[in-house]
Amino acid sequence: MNVHPTVFFVRDLILFNHLRRGGYVAKGFVFEPPDLTNSPIADLNEFQEQLCLLLASLHDNQRLQVQYFSDSDYKTELLRYQQETERFENVWTKRSRQRTVRALLAGNG
Repeated sequence: MNVHPTVFFVRDLILFNHLRRGGYVAKGFVFEPPDLTNSPIADLNEFQEQLCLLLASLHDNQRLQVQYFSDSDYKTELLRYQQETERFENVWTKRSRQRTVRALLAGNG
């Protein structure tokens, strides 16, 4: 038997099974963490500590759902790389970087 809950949308909240015992409320948030790729260890540790605090702050009747995705559109970064390349004076470096940009932009759509 496939039972679907009653769902209401109220002020940016999703309300399942009414406001009574057995019902629950959900709210979505968008969180975009900073790019910590080249960050010092201290920054990485601080970010991890903050994530641990977030998880520790959840009560027994609370849940956290996480959806992760990565955006593969690097066109803005590639165009900036291309502009920087134009300022180079070394012919071989410039030619190599231009070839890289062309190849990546062709593959990036």
